[in-house]
Amino acid sequence: MDLISDTIYEYSAILDGRRFATEYVAKRKADAANVKVNGIKPANPTTTGKSTLADVVRTQPPKPTESEWAYKVVTKKKAKGGRGQSNN
Repeated sequence: MDLISDTIYEYSAILDGRRFATEYVAKRKADAANVKVNGIKPANPTTTGKSTLADVVRTQPPKPTESEWAYKVVTKKKAKGGRGQSNN
């Protein structure tokens, strides 16, 4: 844990190394023990360690019906008789 916190302190002026190391070790142990921590779902113990795309899609939260990143289709500009065209 000291190695993790020292590394964080060395490379980051923003993160608290001890807190990061403590949370990292706790989550790592929880993951190894397959325990639910802070809303993280444990892996399905009935699988053989291989997950299919269907398993991943099933575990994803549903997407919102309307995206806030709506887009608008814009038509191309029409050519006008300007500087780039010759009228010969």
